[in-house]
Amino acid sequence: MSGLESMLVGALITWVVAWFYYKRAGDELRQEAKHLKNATNAILAYLANPNAELEVIRDSKGNPESVAVGVVGKARGTSTANATGESKPTAESAPKGTQRRTKKSVT
Repeated sequence: MSGLESMLVGALITWVVAWFYYKRAGDELRQEAKHLKNATNAILAYLANPNAELEVIRDSKGNPESVAVGVVGKARGTSTANATGESKPTAESAPKGTQRRTKKSVT
């Protein structure tokens, strides 16, 4: 094998090893960024709601894995509905075995 061939084989081996190393490192970095984004969103939700409950979820080594935020809220509202009218059921609309009413007032 000549010197040029040896150099090309060495360069190819170096490129393959470096590609696998950087591919694995990039995948790990993406996974870590995903966890950090989820944790940041949970912390922002906690800060936006002072009545929220915060729970840190940890792995077997005690490292924080994620943050769970429980939010409790109250809603108040009022509604009013008024209606008047008549309802005249037909023979087709009344279920079998029930009594028919001829006039119904809705208020």
